[in-house]
Amino acid sequence: MARADHDIDHLSAQNDLHYVPYESDISIQNPGDAWFYHKGHVFDTASNLWQKYLAVVGRGSHFIINVPPNRSGLIVDEFVSSVQGLGDSVTKSFDVNAGKMAAPVSSKCAELRATVAATGSFDSVVLQEDLSKGQTIIGYTLELQDPSSKAW
Repeated sequence: MARADHDIDHLSAQNDLHYVPYESDISIQNPGDAWFYHKGHVFDTASNLWQKYLAVVGRGSHFIINVPPNRSGLIVDEFVSSVQGLGDSVTKSFDVNAGKMAAPVSSKCAELRATVAATGSFDSVVLQEDLSKGQTIIGYTLELQDPSSKAW
């Protein structure tokens, strides 16, 4: 069950706030401020990039990775492997769509219920808001119920 709290009046009262997407940028060469290529500098593995991706995108931000070329203008193989690994993780986690809501939420405060018909386990739930007219959802709660034990 997800609860979408629509409060357009509240947003209007806050100086007509509108949704502006956040951008979170990092360099693959971490830690430190390494925007230009430095041979031998520590860099993020695919696993590190995946954890950062989940933290950033899960909060509604764009994820921008600086992957600097070396002095010859080429992206080094280690960086390519890390970014490809990140892409593989995104595909593995989000490639299968187990279903979606039959209709969008249209009231100011709504309780939604959805049954996932897929078999097996899953590792993510994607909740999205149509932002074409600005942000209206201020908060939500996602609760999952185990079908066998009925525990929340």
